Amino acid sequence: MCNCKNNEKVRNNCDNVITKISKETTIGQIVNSKPELRKILEGFGLHCLGCPMSQMETLEEASEVHGIDLEFMLEKLNENL
Repeated sequence: MCNCKNNEKVRNNCDNVITKISKETTIGQIVNSKPELRKILEGFGLHCLGCPMSQMETLEEASEVHGIDLEFMLEKLNENL
């Protein structure tokens, strides 16, 4: 988890802060940077958020494997950033 929350200059350059979620964003990046989004991911049927494989899996890959509407999931995740 990033420790730059109170420093605007550092936060803008930090790789751990997600400002927009895309199809290339990994589940691990979301869970580590924005743990409050776990419930949304779980709502789409992604329940193995702690699995080692899911940490490297992109949202695009997860949506293909689980039959999820990728655009709708991205919309909901980004609405809650």
